[in-house]
Amino acid sequence: MATSTTQKKERILKKLVKKLDKKGFDEIKAKLSGFKTPSELSYNGSLKKFVPDMVTYKKDVMDFYEFENKVRERDVQDQVAKWILFGSHAKQNRGKFYLMVPIENSDRFENLIEKMQLDAELVKLEKP
Repeated sequence: MATSTTQKKERILKKLVKKLDKKGFDEIKAKLSGFKTPSELSYNGSLKKFVPDMVTYKKDVMDFYEFENKVRERDVQDQVAKWILFGSHAKQNRGKFYLMVPIENSDRFENLIEKMQLDAELVKLEKP
């Protein structure tokens, strides 16, 4: 299952890169071969580090992108902490945080974003 999720994420990121490449970004960093990997982010004093799937740069604006296949109950705290961190860094850099999810799982993500008052823009992905 992990392999299919990884392959799915890779396909989505490749499509996104093609789409964003046409928008004239100064730089795109992504967890894809041929691209620089985005920098690790962490909370002050925390050993836990998170790396976004993609970061785009245009002038002084940074947008963050993360793909999540589903909300995992055992990992929900870490997932939310990661999204808060990405949203915070995006806001500090005059950008947005885009959380990309499969449309069939989007209700759960929507509820969580609303409940936790997260600074994230939900992008619902159709099945290919």
